[in-house]
Amino acid sequence: MYEFMESGSLRDWLYKRSCLEVQNWNRRIQIALDVASGLHYLHNFTDPPYVHKDISSSNVLLSRHFRAKIANFSLARAAEAEEHVNSSLRLALGSKGYMAPEYTEFGLVTLRLIHMLLDPILRSRCSMEVVLRMVRLSLACLQQEPESRPSMAEIVSSLSKIQLDVHRSESVLVRLG
Repeated sequence: MYEFMESGSLRDWLYKRSCLEVQNWNRRIQIALDVASGLHYLHNFTDPPYVHKDISSSNVLLSRHFRAKIANFSLARAAEAEEHVNSSLRLALGSKGYMAPEYTEFGLVTLRLIHMLLDPILRSRCSMEVVLRMVRLSLACLQQEPESRPSMAEIVSSLSKIQLDVHRSESVLVRLG
């Protein structure tokens, strides 16, 4: 039995330019935080730990209230099993551009989050400091060496802090306006 995610996939909403629901910084940061929290759970709180291997905007489903859930676990594997998989096979699995850099031939990764952040509608609604923090976090996640990338716990923590700062700044604007 699966929860019905009536708002469809994140990919669908990202391409609906008229949708006000995802033209909001808090909403987008919450979606990123939901996905990061889900991955953090998979990596650290399942026994054995799992690797999803195909995180993409098509595999992020949204509830009526735009809370994100990770979907499509067809390529998910136990992290222990990852150590025994032939590296050439790992290159063939997953959606190119959404796999960890060590799974792609030249480390080419689509910067979907950065694309989301550079949306002209959003840029006008948030400080450049927040944009830069999100871009820095995204780039840190793309480091070639896995040891150089932040852990999912660090990503969840960073996104939570950014979301809190955005919420505070929006509250100040509402009081002043």
